Amino acid sequence: MAGSLAALVLPGGALPWLAAAGVAAWQVALLALVAARALLFVAAALASIALSAAAATQHADAQRRQAPIRSLVPLEDAGPSRGGEPVIIDGVLAADASVAEDRTTLRVHVERVRWGRGELALPGTIVVSVGGAPDPDRARAWTRGRRIRAPVLLRRASRYMNDGVADAEQASLRRGIALLGSIKSASLVEITARGPWWQELLAAGRRRVRDAIARACRADPEAGGVVTAILIGDRAGLSADVERRMQRAGTYHVIAISGGNVALFAALAWGLSRAVLRSRRLALASAFVIVAAYGLLVGSGASVGRAIAAALLFLAATLVDHRTPPMNVLAVVGIIFLLWDPLALTDLGFLLSFGATAGILLWVPGWVAWMRARVAAAAVRPFTARLILIVAGLLAATMAAEIALLPVQASAFHRVTIAGLALNFIAIPAMALVQVAGIAVVACDLAGLPSLLAAAAAAARVGARALMDSAGLVDMVPSLTWRVAAPASWLVGAYVASCGMLAWQRRARVHARVLWTLIAAAAALAMIVSAPGRPPPAGWLRVTMFDVGQAEAIAVRLPSGRTVLIDAAGPSERFDIGDRVLVPALLARGATRLHALAITHADVDHAGGAQAVLTDLRPDRVLTGVTPPLHRESNILADAAFAAGASVEALRAGGSLMMDGVLFRVLHPPPPGWERQKVRNDDSLVIELLFGRVSVLLTGDAGEDVEQIVAPQLTPSRLRILKVGHHGSRTSTSAALLAAARPAAALISAGRGNFYGHPSPVVTARLRAAGVETFRTDRDGQIDVASDGRQVVITTRMGRRWAVAAR
Repeated sequence: MAGSLAALVLPGGALPWLAAAGVAAWQVALLALVAARALLFVAAALASIALSAAAATQHADAQRRQAPIRSLVPLEDAGPSRGGEPVIIDGVLAADASVAEDRTTLRVHVERVRWGRGELALPGTIVVSVGGAPDPDRARAWTRGRRIRAPVLLRRASRYMNDGVADAEQASLRRGIALLGSIKSASLVEITARGPWWQELLAAGRRRVRDAIARACRADPEAGGVVTAILIGDRAGLSADVERRMQRAGTYHVIAISGGNVALFAALAWGLSRAVLRSRRLALASAFVIVAAYGLLVGSGASVGRAIAAALLFLAATLVDHRTPPMNVLAVVGIIFLLWDPLALTDLGFLLSFGATAGILLWVPGWVAWMRARVAAAAVRPFTARLILIVAGLLAATMAAEIALLPVQASAFHRVTIAGLALNFIAIPAMALVQVAGIAVVACDLAGLPSLLAAAAAAARVGARALMDSAGLVDMVPSLTWRVAAPASWLVGAYVASCGMLAWQRRARVHARVLWTLIAAAAALAMIVSAPGRPPPAGWLRVTMFDVGQAEAIAVRLPSGRTVLIDAAGPSERFDIGDRVLVPALLARGATRLHALAITHADVDHAGGAQAVLTDLRPDRVLTGVTPPLHRESNILADAAFAAGASVEALRAGGSLMMDGVLFRVLHPPPPGWERQKVRNDDSLVIELLFGRVSVLLTGDAGEDVEQIVAPQLTPSRLRILKVGHHGSRTSTSAALLAAARPAAALISAGRGNFYGHPSPVVTARLRAAGVETFRTDRDGQIDVASDGRQVVITTRMGRRWAVAAR
């Protein structure tokens, strides 16, 4: 594990050196063995294992980055493949089609690619979304193992290069996904061959399970989605709202097949086998085969694979009368996973599954033993004692898992929740009820027992509803969950190391345990309160343009530390950028709460992420421009603002706000002379920030007509920074505005490889001719503008730095 982790932070060219060092360490270990130098042998052997793991990890990482199919979308063009034209792919489905409410997704191992008369072997794994309304009938035939042919428009995964936000393309590559793609219609997907007989048999089994549950839960499709997720790991039937609420409540883990589900299934398989077979060994062998078949049926995700492998290892060891501590089982399964995939440590499922299990195994047995001794000393009734121990064990397991996973949840989900400590007392029994009742539903459907089927279906729906409705506790008490910034790597290291030392040195001296406890507590507190790794300098104005794709979001951090957000990005086709990118990036900037949220206009690329911002960062004020009274999204935003306790205020030209020595001058729009029916770019708020000798002009999506109105109103300034209008569209940033503003630098928010061609070459040429230093989020990532009122320093996520002082 240490070698694999080290490889992820070392430069890519270190592979030859790691391999050479690993070989050298093995030679030293052999010489030490011959010379009977035990300590040197152990040290050299451990070093060689770590170096070998590091070399294997770097090799696997390089292989996935260099997947041949990625050559169709070169690095300098993150947009669609081959000039926007689809290519014909031939490949094998790696999983059953995932059919959600709004789209169908396919995971394909591509073998060959054709375009025109050309055909090449360009292997690699892609994830493809099928356009149009979902077609469940066609999707039923798209099962794992079948070969397909389809025209696909390929692209790279989106990258949002901001502090505190993971590189999504890198994460995608490490999961084995080389590219993303889209197919216009389900009718264009051709099945060219069926899969092997055993995969066809498993696919038929999964289809039968889905059909049985769909029929049994016809009156409550949401409950049916939960039952299907718990039985076979297919979460496509879960609505986005259910997933989001359960994630906030900390109970989402129970609907992802993992240790608890597999342990219950293995127990049922053992019980059934023992009831039918008189021989204990035959029963164990039967349970082994049933659990292995279940593993093949549901798939090979990290959490599923870990649980299935652990269950099979336990059953096999029991079959040969071998006893071993549970941590050894976990360690062996972990080694198997790392040998199979050296990049397993970058898989979120692996970290969640192994982390939670390790925490439970390390801490719960001691806690339960302590409680058993106290209960025995209290001489309570057996039933009461058993109930106390069950409750104490469940609470201890939940706390141990939460403690172990704190850095993973903070880093991956940017969230900490304590609601799960209470809700797991509902969620875990409800999950067990759903699993047992779901198995009964499938069995009764196969056997044709309608009366028993109805009872099993009712029990499954009750359990599923209990799971979903219990998440409402977070809606009633929002303080049970909150967003946090992604912690620094050294902070995670300190927390994990101190917790590990506490688990290892259980019999160490008191002062050593106190020291490790204090370090762990301090690191946990820093993660929980989003303590910034590098606090910004006091007294400086900091304007940050976030990389949010083809959208816009700008944070203004005032000299006092308060933050004003201007625009809130918008959703991508796969997720809410406000929730997954913008809020974590703001938290990384130290903005745990907003002073104000200003929406320049209500287009989705400027206001689409506002709901997440209002929910998680609770601004005191929401500032708007001209809002059409019948615009649905604007009215939803206003309702959400009131629900979050924020006031809603309209800004008009001529108004101004003074905040901590920074003057916000509103230059546009004037009071509307007629009622708007839809959102217009030319109704955008145009705001000038004045701080000392420095001016920052924020223009929203305003066009040239508005620029002619704004230009005469600009405050004479020694040093001006211009936010280029409308993502660099040729309809904005006129020569007249540049002549009036005379900016020293310009900031452009545009998505990589966007279909609009933003920023326009005409605009970039105009800026270059005017001698304006230009920064772009599609190339530079997040852009930070810092000023003390006399000078400006601009730094970017990709490493550019530029400074200028007022003349």
